[in-house]
Amino acid sequence: MKIMDIVKDNKIARFDRYTDGHLWYVTEGGFDFPIPIEDTRGGVFQSEEKALHLMRWIRQHLARQQEQQPQA
Repeated sequence: MKIMDIVKDNKIARFDRYTDGHLWYVTEGGFDFPIPIEDTRGGVFQSEEKALHLMRWIRQHLARQQEQQPQA
């Protein structure tokens, strides 16, 4: 999955849940990703955001997923 496919065309990410110190958002395409609560200090996180504004955390989660995939 490529990050540009997740955020292009002004796609929206919607707040889904809070668990274990993370705000979880889900994009219109169904990609869910966490935002650590420590990263929210001083910020305002709406129930809906442009996915583009949340690229930092989307990128981090994509990288973690790729690290967890078994090597061929």
